[in-house]
Amino acid sequence: MKLKYKDFFRHILKEQENKIYVQTNKEVPKGKKLNIGPRGGKYFMGSAKEKQQYEKGEEKEKFSEKTKNKSIEEVKDYISKELKDNNIETDEYGRIKLADDAKEVPDNIKNVVDKIIKNSDGKILTVKTSLGYTGTNTIRFRLPGKKINVNKAFHVAERKHLDSIFKNGLTPSEAQEHSKYFGDELSWGTKTKQTYKANFFVNKLGAIKKIKNLFKFEDPVVLQLDVSENDVYHDPLVSFDWKDIDKYKSLVGFDKIAPEKIKIIK
Repeated sequence: MKLKYKDFFRHILKEQENKIYVQTNKEVPKGKKLNIGPRGGKYFMGSAKEKQQYEKGEEKEKFSEKTKNKSIEEVKDYISKELKDNNIETDEYGRIKLADDAKEVPDNIKNVVDKIIKNSDGKILTVKTSLGYTGTNTIRFRLPGKKINVNKAFHVAERKHLDSIFKNGLTPSEAQEHSKYFGDELSWGTKTKQTYKANFFVNKLGAIKKIKNLFKFEDPVVLQLDVSENDVYHDPLVSFDWKDIDKYKSLVGFDKIAPEKIKIIK
């Protein structure tokens, strides 16, 4: 059935109203089909309300695969609440206190620690269990250091990962991907469990050589990152033995860095 002349133009105008053009640094909402206009513009279809929300950046969680994660302060509060609710004693530093003669971690504490790790969005960097030290048998949660304001940072990646990085951005990595460098998986002895989901970088180009020597990358490529809109923290995992790296402020972040904010410099 053909549309009448007025109805045809009303239909065209209505369709135009429902076009939501993709903006720089914003993703297409999950479940929306990406269309390409005659002049190359990218858009998806949505309601007037969706258009307003997208263009004003309102309720961004509805328009991105990224979910609203806990802040560092929220993670700290969550740890305290879980330990208090489960009657787990802590010392003045917030470490879980174990019995002086403890040879292993009790199951009830293991379960609470595992729950805390699972629900902390990768913001807990490590969990350190110390046993066998009279008076200091503890479990310690290691969180990021001080928040740092920085506009650019540097990261080393292997060349084989570049296609993925420039397609999907630099996404936070699970700790298990780096455990071959930094220790074991969960072991309830005197061990450190790597529990983060994060990106690590430095804010001085001069530290890159040291990073390459430490990690032995295969065909390394140096990336410059625009992190001006990211929450970035001092990386407390840098060993005191690496003072030449520490002075360059090894950094850690938990947000995805978009492809357009990444460029190769070496």
